[in-house]
Amino acid sequence: MKIRKDDSVIISMRRGRLKFFKLLVIAVYVLNCIAAPGFATDERWHPFNGVTYIHRTQTLPRLLSMHILIIDLHAQGIGFLVTPPNGDLPGNTNKQTTSNFLRSCNAQMAINGDFFWDDPNSQSITTSVCGFAASNGVIYNPFQRGWEYAINFSKNNVATLIHWVEGFSATQYAPADVSIYNAIAGAPKIISDGRLFTCTDTTGTAATLHPRTAIGLTGDDKLVLLVVDGRCGHSGGMTTVEEAEVLLGFGVIDAINLDGGGSSTMVMADPNVRIVNSPSDATGERKVANHLAVFAKPAPAKHNPSGKIDGEIKIPDSARSWPK
Repeated sequence: MKIRKDDSVIISMRRGRLKFFKLLVIAVYVLNCIAAPGFATDERWHPFNGVTYIHRTQTLPRLLSMHILIIDLHAQGIGFLVTPPNGDLPGNTNKQTTSNFLRSCNAQMAINGDFFWDDPNSQSITTSVCGFAASNGVIYNPFQRGWEYAINFSKNNVATLIHWVEGFSATQYAPADVSIYNAIAGAPKIISDGRLFTCTDTTGTAATLHPRTAIGLTGDDKLVLLVVDGRCGHSGGMTTVEEAEVLLGFGVIDAINLDGGGSSTMVMADPNVRIVNSPSDATGERKVANHLAVFAKPAPAKHNPSGKIDGEIKIPDSARSWPK
């Protein structure tokens, strides 16, 4: 059949429209993946004064469950404690679960801390942390190569990312004017000056999917604690780049990765002690070398019939479902 010139023009136009429509569909899909409004859900409440807890679930790029604490460093009642040293015993700390540490110091929140040197399944109660550590002004472990960064909390809650000045004493750090009080380390550093930070992967696990714990500081004096579940059906874990991207979304400008895997734990007492996340060890919560405890006062009661706080849905106490 012979096609007239007018018919070929019409066919060409139709093909052009079809191609445009396909490109439009692809563009909308890509934009939806970037924004991902339907793939992430946040449940949040304010369990303590100056503290916001967020449970975020995602379906992309895989099933994910993460737990975020945002702590206002200027809020009344906020305080910090890193696990103290073990005195004259071997190593420098005694291993204990994060929930037991929280109970021992009557704190309201706690996460696991730095990596440590022995087998986490070892029956030995004593161990040594890998990086710089201080508790209530007592420095009990120096900086080491591969663990050059730590976050310090002064007596008056000034939080600062500090780093080892290599070539000097293993306790020499910068900024030099920081007063060491409670300090906790990790590796690698994942955010610097509000950007992703790439450095040598001391742990050899940065690019693989694992449960994660991270700590970060924002530019408006807030502390962000992140624990990501992994190795389980409802959450596949993250790389350190992915956890950094989550923290950047909360305005974090400096952050370090803490011990992860089966060590990753977040606990809260409001007032009953709860393990907030899902530790991945088959035996449950792992005993680890050190921890960061956070003290806080109860959230002020607000009469609000709408059930909303600061424009966000409040989860009533009776409806709280701590994900497992």
